Amino acid sequence: MKFISIEDKETTDIAVVNTDQITSIIQRNDTVFITLACGKTLQTKFTEVGPAIDYIQRAPSFSYNYIREMVL
Repeated sequence: MKFISIEDKETTDIAVVNTDQITSIIQRNDTVFITLACGKTLQTKFTEVGPAIDYIQRAPSFSYNYIREMVL
């Protein structure tokens, strides 16, 4: 199980996602949407599917300390 952080395009809120729960990644116009097994869809800042998939595969696992440093 790997958790990664993804920033929402509109609100800049950070979602922490279990990558095992990603069911689809689609591109509409210039926005990539990630759908999770629970049915929730995230609107990301990615503009193409390729870089989004690359990020999901290469992103470091979520760290609480990393998020705290971003906020402080």
